[in-house]
This record gives sequence, C-alpha cells and structure tokens, in this order.
Amino acid sequence: MGDATEEMITGGGGLLPDDAEAQDPVADFLEGMVEHSVNFDVMAQARWDMGAEQYGPFKYLENDVIEMMKEELIDQANYARMQFIKLCILQEMLEDGVLAEMPEMKQGDGSFKMGPQGFKPAGGQ
Repeated sequence: MGDATEEMITGGGGLLPDDAEAQDPVADFLEGMVEHSVNFDVMAQARWDMGAEQYGPFKYLENDVIEMMKEELIDQANYARMQFIKLCILQEMLEDGVLAEMPEMKQGDGSFKMGPQGFKPAGGQ
C-alpha cells in the first residue's frame, strides 16, 4: 500500500506504523481496515462509472433527488436491520466457538473486546 493511499484514508494520522510488516496484530488489523476502505472507494467509482455509461453522466440531474434519497434511506435502514441480525448471529457463533476458547477476550458483561485491547497478548504485555 502506498503512502499516498494511507494518507488519503487516514488523513495523515499515521494509523499504521512505519514497519507495517512487523508481526503486530494491531498493525495488521489497521492495514486491513485501510485496504477495505480503498476497496470501498474502488467499488464506488466503478458503480459511478457503470451508471454514467448506462444512463449518461448527468442523468441523475433529471431525477427527483429528494424522493430518491428518501427511498435510499429506507433501503439503508432495511440493510442495517439485516446486518444487525447477521452481526448478532456472528457474535453468538464467536462466543460459542472461537471466543469460548479465548476467555481473555471476554469482558465482565459477557461481550467480547473488539478494539486494540482485544489484540494484546494474554499476558497484557
């Protein structure tokens, strides 16, 4: 991943250490986040290009943008509900499977850690 791409995604905040090749699970996780963000941009541009080719580059100017956004918000709300349900199922699967073998990932309320603290070695080093 290039420095320009990292700066574009992180805003120059330096989320990735200089030696991203190190065996650091936090750095690996952050690098994956940046890669997913870049993939999002690539996919969004591809969809834009496809729409411009199929309908014309300015077709969206002929549409009722307010009505379209209302419909899109309803779609997003429905997608969010489905994603919520899938995340709940994934969490249950993780807690019953993988996380059952990793008690150090569990918090007091039974949920599991999903921040940098969740990637620290068991000894707290």
